[in-house]
Amino acid sequence: MNDVEFGRVLNGGAEVVPSSGFVGAVMDAVRREATLPPPIPFPWARVWPAFAAVAVAVAWTAIAASSDTVARSTEPLLSLQWVVSLPALSMPSLPGRLVGPAFLALSLALAFVCFRFAMRLTGNRS
Repeated sequence: MNDVEFGRVLNGGAEVVPSSGFVGAVMDAVRREATLPPPIPFPWARVWPAFAAVAVAVAWTAIAASSDTVARSTEPLLSLQWVVSLPALSMPSLPGRLVGPAFLALSLALAFVCFRFAMRLTGNRS
């Protein structure tokens, strides 16, 4: 098919007319949308402290990961055994077998505090 035949096919059709009531339905939808209240703004004042906390956690992790203890470790980083040996997390008063349960209890308590804080921010009082 060349350009002349293609143009004749496109120009030879009947005029396209919208169905009855289409324009009225569209205008009703436009008017309905125009009367809606504006959307609720995003609560940036509540989000910025969370962003700051994440930034502090990332910075602390980077500092802890670059410490001499991690650099001298012979175990792979994927085993997560190096976390227990970090100077910031060391608990010299606890025997080695109690460090795992202590971290478990600490992580569960922190998760619970974060959950309650999130519920308080959202206003859900369950």
